[in-house]
Amino acid sequence: VLREFKEGLKNKQSENELTARTQPIIQAATLKYIPLASNGALVSYYRTQTRYVEIMSKARPDDCYDVAVARTKKRPNDLIADGDKKQELDALAELIRSGVISQPQRQTVDPGAVLKAILARVKVKYGNNLENFVNALAAGIDKSKVCEEAVMFYSELYLLPTEQAAAVIRYLLTES
Repeated sequence: VLREFKEGLKNKQSENELTARTQPIIQAATLKYIPLASNGALVSYYRTQTRYVEIMSKARPDDCYDVAVARTKKRPNDLIADGDKKQELDALAELIRSGVISQPQRQTVDPGAVLKAILARVKVKYGNNLENFVNALAAGIDKSKVCEEAVMFYSELYLLPTEQAAAVIRYLLTES
């Protein structure tokens, strides 16, 4: 990452260009260490990602969808405050650090049952069954609704104990 960053700086690339250059390396490292990371580090990192989705869902719903669902390399650098960027980098560093020193997390929680409970709570609380979020890749989907519903879902997820929230995140990553 550092080599790519230095090369980009030498070539006078913009912040968005630097991000596009380094993001694939960071994503690969993130995916490598997610199964090994502590539950707390995983949930903290995903909170930062949810914050980005929340910001983008209000400002640029189409970009929000592209980043959150389609996982393109677009990054909302102009929308994200420096404090949020630092928080993300700190959470990412802790995710990788804990992944390097930890053993794979043994799952003692049934993520499917927790997921169903979250969906039921969202339906009661928001009157929404998260149909857009659940079918995010369907043709003709309302992209802005997908992002709104993602924020609803993750807001409820983070109310759970860390072990349960981490189990659901890992489950969703293996199912996508």
